[in-house]
Amino acid sequence: MREIKFRGKRKDNGEWVEGCYLETQMSGVYIINTKAQAKGKMPGKVTIGDKIIHHEVDPATVGQFTGLKDKNGREIYEGDIVRGCFIGKKISYEIVYSTDACFYGQSLPYNNLPQGGRQTVGLNNISDWAEIIGNVHDNPELLEVFL
Repeated sequence: MREIKFRGKRKDNGEWVEGCYLETQMSGVYIINTKAQAKGKMPGKVTIGDKIIHHEVDPATVGQFTGLKDKNGREIYEGDIVRGCFIGKKISYEIVYSTDACFYGQSLPYNNLPQGGRQTVGLNNISDWAEIIGNVHDNPELLEVFL
């Protein structure tokens, strides 16, 4: 079973946090961690005595874990930008979530693909061919320049 977790940038200091997603009508969007997660337990498995830690995050930065890792072993989240080789050329993709309940890579416009089109790619075997080079929140310049 795939691990369901999210990440977002804290509002108070801009650091990334990972854990469970909570959106409240009154006070905002939070990522919740527990002391149990630090001990290596699965998210959501809380026992008596576990300390629950929550951080308010910027909702625009929240992205879900895909359940996959890049070729360097880094966890891939929605909003990450990965680069890999396709048709003999290096192509960069933004990881996006589809309303069809799946993650995929959307090629970036500067890749110079045939017919000027954008390409989508499934994430099968992504750990063999792609590496994270940034994300849309920390590295917006990667969306606009040719690499």
